[in-house]
Amino acid sequence: MLKELLIVGCCWLPMSGVVCANEVHTRSSDVVSPSIYGEWKLVGASMAVPVNCRRTLMRISPDGYVSEQSQSAHGELFSFRAQARIKQQGSRFLLTLSSPQHNGKPDCLGNPARYISSNFLNSVHLQLNGNRLYHYLGSDQQAGYLRYERVPLAERR
Repeated sequence: MLKELLIVGCCWLPMSGVVCANEVHTRSSDVVSPSIYGEWKLVGASMAVPVNCRRTLMRISPDGYVSEQSQSAHGELFSFRAQARIKQQGSRFLLTLSSPQHNGKPDCLGNPARYISSNFLNSVHLQLNGNRLYHYLGSDQQAGYLRYERVPLAERR
């Protein structure tokens, strides 16, 4: 479901990491390409996306956090953050998330933060294709997806 995808980035706890020239080593000694890290803006999906959700931003940081921000129909800013354990297989990434922390505001779909926390999916399937990041609502694209594009450094807040 769309709401499952839109709540994926909230409330991560930090993981220690050592940044190398072209890769990041996490505590578990997994190697993850730094290409997944950064800020991503929702730009499309395999289904209709409500207008309020079209400005959703997701951030994936090298310190093991995933966060997301969206705006409710009433203009309230929803944000969440979660710790992520990232496993990479080629251009695909599996993120296993901790319970999210949020700011208590409703998301872009109008879902209360408590509802989001109680229905939070702790695993996310992503696929990187250049500056596009696909967030699959299941384990592959047949279940539907959200499409994000990397936000250039000059446009970041």
